Amino acid sequence: MWLAGHRAAEHRANELRAAEGAMPELSVSESLAAINAAYDMGLWPGPRDLIAESAIDRVRSRWAQVQNRARLERFR
Repeated sequence: MWLAGHRAAEHRANELRAAEGAMPELSVSESLAAINAAYDMGLWPGPRDLIAESAIDRVRSRWAQVQNRARLERFR
């Protein structure tokens, strides 16, 4: 019964949000407020993820190779 009540409330909240539509101005201001709050608490920027950074470096390296090949093909 308790879960059913929560599901019904969530369903109704989703219906109201859908009827209200997107509010980009509010979304942006709320996002900036959240980032500012995280910064004030010392949580922004977050800790660096070395594994993700190495993956990004590999992707950038591969993309540079693709660009170089495309550039060479243009001049042939």
